[in-house]
Amino acid sequence: MMEDKRKEELKEKAECVSAWLEEIRLCNEEITEVSKAFEIIDFNWPCDILVKPLDEKILEVPLTGPRRAKIISAIKEELMDKARDYKDKISKAYQELDKLLK
Repeated sequence: MMEDKRKEELKEKAECVSAWLEEIRLCNEEITEVSKAFEIIDFNWPCDILVKPLDEKILEVPLTGPRRAKIISAIKEELMDKARDYKDKISKAYQELDKLLK
């Protein structure tokens, strides 16, 4: 009887560990995507931004000169915030894993 209870506890812990590991994996994938976007911005200087209000035609906005630098800077800031959020989620997941495995 006690052995069944222990098996169930271990199974629940294993499922939690698996869920946290999956969370870490997904966050790492997102960080990789953010890094790729960052590289594209840095190395593909000639680019346009496509603006599309809901249910309307796409408007192409060429990025050149000083305007481009401002927009690129804002995009990089957003990407860095996004990466920080994912890193925070990963830290939380590792803390939860640490609690589970003690």
